[in-house]
Amino acid sequence: MKAYVTAPFTAEGAQILGKYADIAYGGWGQTQVKQTPEQMAEQVKGMDILIVELDPVTAEVIAAGTDLKLIGCCRGNPVNVDIKAATERGIPVLFTPARNAYSVAEMTVCYMIMLARNMEAAVASLRQGQWGTNNQSPYLQFRGFELWHRTAGIVGLGAIGRLVAKRLLAFDMEVLAFDPYIDPAAAAELGVKLVGLETLLRASDFVTVHVNVTPETKGMIGAKEIALMKPTAYFINTSRSAVVSEAAVGAAAAGKSIAGAALDVFDQEPIDPANPLLGLPNVLVTPHICGATDDVVAHHTLIMAEDVERYLKGGRPKYVANPEVLK
Repeated sequence: MKAYVTAPFTAEGAQILGKYADIAYGGWGQTQVKQTPEQMAEQVKGMDILIVELDPVTAEVIAAGTDLKLIGCCRGNPVNVDIKAATERGIPVLFTPARNAYSVAEMTVCYMIMLARNMEAAVASLRQGQWGTNNQSPYLQFRGFELWHRTAGIVGLGAIGRLVAKRLLAFDMEVLAFDPYIDPAAAAELGVKLVGLETLLRASDFVTVHVNVTPETKGMIGAKEIALMKPTAYFINTSRSAVVSEAAVGAAAAGKSIAGAALDVFDQEPIDPANPLLGLPNVLVTPHICGATDDVVAHHTLIMAEDVERYLKGGRPKYVANPEVLK
């Protein structure tokens, strides 16, 4: 068998996959440049297994891969794979849910601490040589607040949301959550109180969003929802921009109807240098890096390699986007 891998892949995963197929590497994982569908269609010819991260797997690519028996996408949601085309061919599409859950959860807590303690402004002041050059004491100028006894509201209590909750509970925070699909008993066991979205927005000192983009969640946080938040509260989005109105968050932060925000995802990526968010001192912005750790690569490689091996040995993979093809 032959496998074409364009996802970043560790040696450990290659050792597992290499027991079943000769591996060729290319695409995003090697060059950090996404291939076009035309390039992918050419590369997939003669391949039995295709494993990608960001490279497109369109219907055209799947049609060109006449020998394809398995497609893997090293992402929490295989949005760059044409699931319908793969299903019509009877090809299972494997994916790697929660591969970056720990990474995103840790960064979410990092944002909260940075916002609470005015870290970005304090670091900038020191780098610019302002300590001791004016009449303001940094001890007073950058005085923030502690997380303990504050309230955090988590929108979406999936894999990432639960890890965020566990970490915030360790700070002795009260943790509220909105998730209509979570059993209240399971939330209570975690130490989290399930509430309605409106209650969460009104009560929380930090609101953090951790949901996938679905017809139900798309645009779920807009100006009306942001207006419910306390003027001392902070809003954090590390999920997807489509879930939240970027303009509403920016307007609220600019007008000080909320204390500030932290955003890792944007309507336009890379972000427009003229985006007004970049000029707001109370908004922490990062270039979509919450899931960017070497550990994430190790996680998704092992999840994928073990599931591919499970399938090739005649077992049922754990994470299949189109399980109907297994019947």
